[in-house]
Amino acid sequence: MCVAHHLDGWLGGGHLCSQLTRAPLSLEFVVSVTNFCMLKPNTLTDFTFDLYDLDGDGEMSYDEIETMVKELYGAQYTTSIVAKQCLEDLAVLCEKCGGGIPQKQVSNDAMG
Repeated sequence: MCVAHHLDGWLGGGHLCSQLTRAPLSLEFVVSVTNFCMLKPNTLTDFTFDLYDLDGDGEMSYDEIETMVKELYGAQYTTSIVAKQCLEDLAVLCEKCGGGIPQKQVSNDAMG
């Protein structure tokens, strides 16, 4: 089973495997996935907020979260049940936190 096939399952059953197996996986792709998987939770949290906390207020608003989920799921965003559920769950958390998910809370939860 190829790496892309495993990613297909993780990404909700898309067509990544069929697309990637048409051409050999690049070493850069494999190294990037490996590095990403080895990040510590706080490092991953910091990386995520660096990318998606666009106004730099230390919180991820619903709009920032929606942008992140859209970019993670790409073209499958509108059809993926997993993407929709993820966005709904994050919207509930965002509401519970008063409109934005604080980076400190995510960091503490990751450590916990």
